[in-house]
Formats: sequence, C-alpha cells, structure tokens
Amino acid sequence: MIKKSTYTRAYEACEAFFAETGQMPTIDAIKPLIGVNSPSTISSAIKAWKNDLSQTVKKDQGVLPGVSASLTDTVNALWQQALAEARQVFNNKHEELQAQQADLTAKEAVLNDETACIQQLLQLTEQKFQEEIAYLKKESERLTEDSRLLTEQAERYRALATEVEKENAVLKETIKQEQDKVQRLELQYNE
Repeated sequence: MIKKSTYTRAYEACEAFFAETGQMPTIDAIKPLIGVNSPSTISSAIKAWKNDLSQTVKKDQGVLPGVSASLTDTVNALWQQALAEARQVFNNKHEELQAQQADLTAKEAVLNDETACIQQLLQLTEQKFQEEIAYLKKESERLTEDSRLLTEQAERYRALATEVEKENAVLKETIKQEQDKVQRLELQYNE
C-alpha cells in the first residue's frame, strides 16, 4: 500500500471536512484529522482545495456535481418562468396603481376646481349680502330718523307714519327672506 503524502491527506481531509460540516476548512480543523502538525503543508492543501472548489463551482455554474444537465435546465426554465410571472404581476399591479393615481389626480383637480368656484361664489354672495346689509342699515337709520321726525309731527303726518311702518315691515320681511336665503345657501354649500 502506497503511503499518501501529508499534502494529499490534508487535501482529502478538506473535502471530507467540508462535506461533513458545510464549513470551510482551517488549519486547526484539518490537523487533528490527519494527525500531522505541518501548518505550511496544510495551508497549501487548503488553498489548492479552495481553488479547485471555485473552479468546479464556476464550471458547473453553482450546481452540485452529479446533478443532470436536464434537471438544471428544467430548474433554470422554471426559475425564469417564475421571474417572468413575478415581473408580470408586479407590472400589472404597478400599472393598476398608476391608473388609480391618475384617477385620483383627476378627481382632485375636479374637486379643486369645484372648491375654487364655490369659494368664488361664496365671496361674491358674501360681498353682495354685505352691500345689502350696509344698504339696509343705512335705510334703517334713515327710517328711524324719519320716524322720529314723524313722531314729533304725529298729528299732521299720521298717514305718512303708517306708510313708513308698512315700509319697515316690508324691509324686515326682506331682511328675513335674505337671511333665510343666506341660511339655505350656507346649508347648501356645507353639504
């Protein structure tokens, strides 16, 4: 029987150690397996074994030795199909989300336009009512002054005072109607 060299035994021990533990061999791991304390020889064997392993992996494209090419091709084809389907699902979901985003953006633009119109209408309405209120306030002040003068001359102007009171009633009703309109508009705009 031919006695193997320390280098050969160290190289074979690297293979056995890796197969058994799944870990990369080290000098300390290999020494007890071969029963020799020769760090430089063991280190050379480990380097050679790692180099050979990397060449095997490159040659087999990472497939374990003994796996048939047809199985590797089938696995690769399935992997590519899975990737293609995953890409398709992702693209569909992405397109769906983009469509939803575009729809939301369009709705937001419509709502912004409607909001701007409503705000403009509210401003115009508020301005109109402010003008009417100012007018009615002035009118009310004028009528109050007229009423005071008419009271002083009550005997001579009783008929005129009655007319002014009627006008006051009409104005109050107008104010009430305008206030009712404002309330309706506020309710309508708040919906």
